[in-house]
Amino acid sequence: LPQQDALSARLYDDLTIRSYTGGAEGTGAMPITMVLAYGQRQDYAFQIHRPEICYPASGFSIENSAERIFQFGASAIPGNLMQARRGRRQETVLYWTRIGNAFPQSLTQQRLAVLADITDWRVAEGALMRLSIPTDSMAAGAPILQRFADNLIQAIAPMGRKMLIGPVT
Repeated sequence: LPQQDALSARLYDDLTIRSYTGGAEGTGAMPITMVLAYGQRQDYAFQIHRPEICYPASGFSIENSAERIFQFGASAIPGNLMQARRGRRQETVLYWTRIGNAFPQSLTQQRLAVLADITDWRVAEGALMRLSIPTDSMAAGAPILQRFADNLIQAIAPMGRKMLIGPVT
């Protein structure tokens, strides 16, 4: 990812980027990239950047995309899968955003979630979890990313789970 600039510094209070290889069953040597962004304040002008917007801005074309429900224990989280291509590089991307208590699956839904919190006199916090793996199809990459996400959610502390998937029921 590019160096953090003034805009991303204003959007995110915390931005973590990691790459994981091997070790995770079923991933082989393919690296999984994790981007976790957190912002304490989301407003209509400054919101978490969604991958379906950022990938094309970085020169990728979106080859395929689908809204999905990801199951993490008792929590069902609305999110997205997409297949992106730039030249010969292809990536499968699994991601979700959380704005307050909402999990918007589109930019329009995200803007409405921010607006709903503003009209309720609340300032919504926001989080983005994005996982990607170089694969030539969503069918190949999605199960690997889902398994990785599930293992990650189970391994992190309760406060981290709450930040990513909301209160666990």
